[in-house]
Amino acid sequence: MKKLLIVLAVICISLPFLFAESVGATSLNLHGAVAPKSIFALAGYFEIVPDAIRLDEGAILPSAGGNGVDVGQWSVSSNSSSSLIIRLRHPEAYATMSGTNGIGVFTAIVEEELVQIPYRVSNGTDWVYDGDVFKTLVRDGGTYKSDVNNGPVYMQRIDEVDYPPYSAYQTTIQLILEAL
Repeated sequence: MKKLLIVLAVICISLPFLFAESVGATSLNLHGAVAPKSIFALAGYFEIVPDAIRLDEGAILPSAGGNGVDVGQWSVSSNSSSSLIIRLRHPEAYATMSGTNGIGVFTAIVEEELVQIPYRVSNGTDWVYDGDVFKTLVRDGGTYKSDVNNGPVYMQRIDEVDYPPYSAYQTTIQLILEAL
């Protein structure tokens, strides 16, 4: 396996990056060094923890307009000569509901019943759905610099249905760094 200079295994980072009363941001930094033609994948998880944000008011609702709630920042630095992208994934437990396409869900068990609240993810410019390219990274001077390759992650509900008020809705999104 000489082609594989450095393999960065999947990193699970459970970040309690939002707090009950206010929305704060935490960074997810993805760093790596790979050789041309090597296999390279690195994933970071953003996790929304119970009591993190209110799902029934504010920027999370589609009627608020904009990109939704700012849930964190990402950045990447690498000396790879490969073209790099970041891809969005919704882990299976928080994946698309039946009848929808590429969205994530906040989930909770309320009175012994599974409740799912659908949402979409934005990179600050575009809505990005499960499996789509979240961002194409920019090589600067032969390397990928974190001051050029960084940005926000936003989440917004796609409906305004009244769901049971419950403090344990959770979700996770996964950003995967890939060499093309």
